[in-house]
Amino acid sequence: LFSFPKDYETWRLIMLVIVLDVFVILPVHVAITTVLFPNADQQEVITMFEEASNYSVILLAFTVSILTPFAEEFLFRGFILGMLMKRYSETQSIIASAIIFAIVHEPIARVLAFGGGLLYGWLRVRTGSIFPSIIAHAIWNGFITIVVILY
Repeated sequence: LFSFPKDYETWRLIMLVIVLDVFVILPVHVAITTVLFPNADQQEVITMFEEASNYSVILLAFTVSILTPFAEEFLFRGFILGMLMKRYSETQSIIASAIIFAIVHEPIARVLAFGGGLLYGWLRVRTGSIFPSIIAHAIWNGFITIVVILY
C-alpha cells in the first residue's frame, strides 16, 4: 500500500486518470450540475479563493493541491477502500468508497467527487499502492486550483 511502483505503467495509468478526469468526469459534472443546481452559488472553496489575500491564496492553494489529496487518499483509498476490500469485491469496494467520498463533499461537487473517487479507487487497486492516487488527485486539485485562481 505504501510502496511506490516506479514503472512506466504506473505513470501511464496516472496520466490516463487525469485525462479521464478532465475529459469525462468534468464535462459530466458540469452537465449534471447545470441541470440540478441551475442557480447554485459557487462552491465554498472558490469563494474562499476570491476573498483571500495574496498570502492566503498561496497557503490555500498549497492546502487544496497538496495536503488535501494526501489526507483524502489516505482516508478514502487507504483506510476505507482497504477495509471494504476485506469483505467485498474490488468493484463493489471502489463504488462504495467513491459514494462515501462524494457524500463528504459539498452537494454541488458530489458528482465530481464521485467520479474522482471511482478513478482514484481504481488506480489504487490497479497499482496496489496509494501513492499513484495521491499524485493523480494532487495534479487534479492543482489544475482546478490554477483555473480558480486565474478565473
